[in-house]
Amino acid sequence: YVVHASPPCSYMRGIKLMDEYGNMLLNQIEQWTSHLRKFEHDVLIVGHTHQVFAEQLGRTLLINPGSTKFNNTCMILSLPNMEVQVLPLLNKTPLKVWNWGMEQLY
Repeated sequence: YVVHASPPCSYMRGIKLMDEYGNMLLNQIEQWTSHLRKFEHDVLIVGHTHQVFAEQLGRTLLINPGSTKFNNTCMILSLPNMEVQVLPLLNKTPLKVWNWGMEQLY
């Protein structure tokens, strides 16, 4: 299942598991684990919060590959073992989070 919302509002209301420094937010993890309790899929791929994570929340693996432009990342999900690999792009350091308004978009 894939979810891709519109920025920048999705950063405030989207699936955000980290603060602006890349630290995991326990209350968000608990909230989304609860929301996903009845979700009947093994994997949920989300985007547009520009946070790079792969977290097992209950029975669902929640993945956000980040952004090729802002986080310098993409991900490979290997099936059936559900292993996630974060790949840096263009020899740049991957950023766990990229926050709207912190740099010029274009």
